[in-house]
Amino acid sequence: VERISLAVLVLHERVELALLRILPPYEWDLMMLFYQFPSTFAWACLAASLLVWVADPLSSNAAYFLGVLQAAALHGHWRMPIAGALGGVVAMLSYWAFNVS
Repeated sequence: VERISLAVLVLHERVELALLRILPPYEWDLMMLFYQFPSTFAWACLAASLLVWVADPLSSNAAYFLGVLQAAALHGHWRMPIAGALGGVVAMLSYWAFNVS
């Protein structure tokens, strides 16, 4: 549950809006909240699990490259410019991945 909590927070609104478009119009009252909340929460958890499953290989690769960068920086190897370039590439790819519309 902890692994998907951030993804649930991010995707909950989109899942809820998608469900509101699919469902017929209805009156918002307490009974509809009790009826709709469990299904909305389940769909949000499913979408978050899918997001975490897709992002897991990307985050493990990024962690590996950042570990290489950190090791090069700590040991002062001659490969520091290469590690710096690698860190720049990772930063640019991260920026691109999160800002693509």
